[in-house]
Amino acid sequence: MIIGIDMLLRAAYGRGVLRALQVALARREGWAFRMLERTPAGYKDLRQIDGIIGFYAEEDRPFLDSAKVPVINVSSRMFDCPVPVVTDDNIGIGRMAADYFVELGMEAFLYCGRREHHFAVLREEGFRQRLRENRPNSPVDIFDIPESAVQGEHPLLMERLRAIGDQPTGLFCVHDELALRLSQLAKAAAVDIPQPLALLGADDDDLSVLANGALLSSIRQDFDRIALTALDSLEKWVTTGKVPQSLVTVPPLQLIARASTDVLHAADPRMREAMRFIREHACEGIRVEDLRSRLAMSRRVLETRFRESFGHSPYEEILRIRIKAAKRLLLEEPEATIPQIAEKCGYENSKQFSAIFKKRVGCPPSDFRRTSP
Repeated sequence: MIIGIDMLLRAAYGRGVLRALQVALARREGWAFRMLERTPAGYKDLRQIDGIIGFYAEEDRPFLDSAKVPVINVSSRMFDCPVPVVTDDNIGIGRMAADYFVELGMEAFLYCGRREHHFAVLREEGFRQRLRENRPNSPVDIFDIPESAVQGEHPLLMERLRAIGDQPTGLFCVHDELALRLSQLAKAAAVDIPQPLALLGADDDDLSVLANGALLSSIRQDFDRIALTALDSLEKWVTTGKVPQSLVTVPPLQLIARASTDVLHAADPRMREAMRFIREHACEGIRVEDLRSRLAMSRRVLETRFRESFGHSPYEEILRIRIKAAKRLLLEEPEATIPQIAEKCGYENSKQFSAIFKKRVGCPPSDFRRTSP
């Protein structure tokens, strides 16, 4: 089977999917790919191409409407795509960003995106949605920065940046390229990163996250799973003639914290201490009682003050840290048994670990390991 590939290589997402597709295709016997060459009239040569996996936007609609071979779109730039789409879970990305800022104890929130693209609207939606759930009384400011104006001036945004003062503020940008630009605007507005402004991007763009020493925090996509899912969908379409479902989304892989968010804000210094203690010792089997004893306060007071600072209970934070560690270990240590991973994550036995993992992740640890690429 010969697959035609057409990716927007100036986009970090397009480069990430391309690399994953190349690796996946190299492992499939009897499969080959060809990078397609576009012309104003369409593709130069589609002979012997069985199907196409591409990165398509609104300007590509005429081709997609009249495509003569099966086409899978791995981009979510289009608001209403006429062909099946396999792409990232953009609402999940926005929610992950919001959860992270809440965890850091931010008091105000900013989002900078581009409403001309569907994925940017979805990331904004997920960001707003989660903040409504966990920080309903905190200010959230949204700025639409069209791609055509990215290098221009932004008076309203500059005014908002200058108004930050000492207020801990989390700024989530729709992708890393824009986040890098915003870091320059913050500098021009005399706003320090990461305090008081914590800056987060998305797509973990290797050309942006380390540019100019920025050390940008970013949300990493699961490009391997996107590529494999797109290939499987295309194969079934080509071999059976049955069109795949119109949309499949893949959750983000993880948030990579770097210097641009290296701060833990909370108005209550005792709760900052509590959060640090949990982060350092959650996988050592600590309980909320250990935290209460360390801080010398009643459980009720601890619960109340922790929720006021971070939006959830200390027990929830302990579980979150443990599950995050378990996911990493399940994938990075394939030879480790479930009981061994349970012990490394602070659980007394594998039965307890498996029950909690399934409740919070949606599947048993063994299934998570087996189905993750």
